[in-house]
Amino acid sequence: MAAELGGRWSVLADGTHAFTPEDRACLWWPEGAPALRLACDTPSGRVVPPQTASAQQVQVAGLAPCAGLTAWVALDAQDGVRARWPARWLDPVPAEPHAARARGAMQAGLLRDAEAAWAAAAAEADAAGWPGRAARWYQSAAWCAAQGRRLSAVQAHLQAAQRLQDTLPDPQGQAVLAYARGNLASDLGDFRAARGLYRAAEVGLRRLGLEGMAAMVTEAHALMLVDLGDRVGAAELLDRTRQALSTEDREGQARWAVNRGWVALLQAEAGEAPLATAEGWLRQAAQAQGLGGPSRAHAWVNLARVALARRAPAEARAHLGRAQAVDSTRSSGWAAEAALLEGRLALEEARYGAARSLCARLAEPDADAPIHQTWRALACVAEAADGEGDTAAALAAQARALDELARRARGTRLRDGRGHFLAAHRRLVDQAVGRLLRAGRLAQAFAVADSGRARVLRAAQAPARLAGLAEAQRQAWAARLEGAALAAEALRAHGTKAALVPEDRRAAWATEQARLEAAHDAAFEGAYAWLDAVAPIRGDTGATAAETQSRLAVDEALLAFARTPAGWRVFVLDRDRLTVHAADPGHAWPGVFARVDQYAHLYVVPGGHPQGFAAFNRGDEPPALRWTVSWLPHAGLLAQPSGEAGAAVVIGDPNHDLQGAFAEGRAVAEALGGVRLLRGQATVAAVRSALASAATIHFAGHGVLGDRDPWAAHLQLADGVLGLPDLLTLPLAGRPRVVLSGCETGVDAVLLDERAVGLAEAFLAAGAVSVVATDRPVADGAALAFMKLFYESDGATQPARAAQSAARALRANGNPHWSAFRVIGRR
Repeated sequence: MAAELGGRWSVLADGTHAFTPEDRACLWWPEGAPALRLACDTPSGRVVPPQTASAQQVQVAGLAPCAGLTAWVALDAQDGVRARWPARWLDPVPAEPHAARARGAMQAGLLRDAEAAWAAAAAEADAAGWPGRAARWYQSAAWCAAQGRRLSAVQAHLQAAQRLQDTLPDPQGQAVLAYARGNLASDLGDFRAARGLYRAAEVGLRRLGLEGMAAMVTEAHALMLVDLGDRVGAAELLDRTRQALSTEDREGQARWAVNRGWVALLQAEAGEAPLATAEGWLRQAAQAQGLGGPSRAHAWVNLARVALARRAPAEARAHLGRAQAVDSTRSSGWAAEAALLEGRLALEEARYGAARSLCARLAEPDADAPIHQTWRALACVAEAADGEGDTAAALAAQARALDELARRARGTRLRDGRGHFLAAHRRLVDQAVGRLLRAGRLAQAFAVADSGRARVLRAAQAPARLAGLAEAQRQAWAARLEGAALAAEALRAHGTKAALVPEDRRAAWATEQARLEAAHDAAFEGAYAWLDAVAPIRGDTGATAAETQSRLAVDEALLAFARTPAGWRVFVLDRDRLTVHAADPGHAWPGVFARVDQYAHLYVVPGGHPQGFAAFNRGDEPPALRWTVSWLPHAGLLAQPSGEAGAAVVIGDPNHDLQGAFAEGRAVAEALGGVRLLRGQATVAAVRSALASAATIHFAGHGVLGDRDPWAAHLQLADGVLGLPDLLTLPLAGRPRVVLSGCETGVDAVLLDERAVGLAEAFLAAGAVSVVATDRPVADGAALAFMKLFYESDGATQPARAAQSAARALRANGNPHWSAFRVIGRR
């Protein structure tokens, strides 16, 4: 034992939670070793600490720095057996001078210099045997690199910190590092990884009783949910966080109120919460004593947004004045929001010319502008042009706004995130559809409505494909995003000099500005083109009316619902014509159904309509039994090619707890043949391998809905789950038809709420032609009865017709689940 201990020593430059004073040595030995008596030999004698050490680390205090220090230990159980270990002093030289330079550079705002100094200090601390301090200094270097948007450097520093942290019994350091890695994953767009890292950091810090630090991590997690469009989930996280904040922590309380008020405002603007909730939190933040001027200014500006939403322009102007009073330098970026509000105020007061002029200036290209500024300014220009009766200018500004929103949304997570995109995207599309309909441009209105949902679905695939990148690919992606960020920084820096350029050099300045704008756009487009090539997003981007009509058979029609400021509308397309009808809740549906009475099959794009599904299952003769019906997230999915002939894959009762699902799996496998994965055979590896080339997929088991968490939806397998990110990136080369005989695998909410992406949509994105899924919990026996009828009617190749036939039979027998199954995708 003595010999084994003699080869295991390490010196920690710090304790678990704080730096160790410079006059202490710190020794560590393996977990599980017996209690040790420790003493240190120095040139001037021996020092014996006053305790017997049974922990894993011991600090030896009170020794003056000297050379020749060694330490010896004796095992309590074996008197006289000793092992002599080398020991090192926590000497501030040579790494401390680097750290001092780093601190000075940070105070001076020289982040590149600070990063280099922190990295040098960490490298020397590592070489000197101080892994704890080296890990923290690498994290400091990563923080500096992150402020400069140098993501590849952040990645390298955090990898070095992780290598060191893995050698230490330091749970706090591990939790803090998980937080830093979560921030990096979020910046890279890998939201799935970020969520797991944030949760690990929260749990680790709370386990140590560090509630204040845990609250900061939870706030970052909540703001990422806002970026994903989950405002309700973000509000719930923040509400839980407040309970952990100390009442004496004024700064933390004020910071929390700013974030909570902002999320509540986004909820109010999306119709998810009352304005009064947002106003209450924002007033608390604006009046908080522990909040800096820029943050308080943000609170006042958001209060102005609340006042404007309540049609109180005078109050909004007063709030803008208060923002200027608490932060006259406008140094924190709130000035752009204030300027946009000035434009909205001018619109409210019918000063259309002033609103148009002001917002046109705000719509000028600016790489450093908030992601929402340009397209919101263009939307304001469109409204002002409408007010002046200039329809052509309104339509032109509206088209530019949609193009800008789509273009900037690709790289948003590097800067502001997708929060504004998802929070206001629907509103902007609604306004555009309404304006185009008023102008009689039905085909353009249809294309705008259809492309909106398609963009959301494509955006949902981005974090899933990032999660699947190899490490070398992640580093390459980080480097490309870094290049795009630096191009944006160069454009911003050049733009800030505009007011200083003399008249005789304005032309040269403008030429350089144009060059930098082109370089900035090319850098972002190049980065995403590389990602599209390495991990392509499958699926169409939406469809035009002409494309949709060309894809319809002679016996098919399509109904696509869209919301406008004037109410709900439904586009009705067949091969020959496009018409638009009113479709407000309570509207007489027979008028719409009469338009398509001669067709056999209907494709329906619900577009979020609150009664779209129910209308097809009501009445003595429900429309779902008069026509065969397929539901589509967007019309572009009609472009999915037909599946190839091939084997079936049948998965039954993977959790060994659904006797009906087991019987269903056996019956379907006997009918279809192919690969049979029942109960324990349905492992994640076996299922993934089998699905790649399947022509038909049948799953009978537990399907779990994600609720508001966009990544929680999954199919339960024998040894794990097949989650939404896994499904989004499955290479379904066989273009299969899929049947998900599990509870709530195709619920209404998923197709009605563009924050959510469901299991059926994930299969369609991966290449499936169609998905049969349920909109409610379905009993084992009811599912088995439906599937027996479904496959007897050739459900493997004609799912819409087979589903209707099974529904008719179940309804005739009085089964209440006759309408639970729906077809999503091609008929």
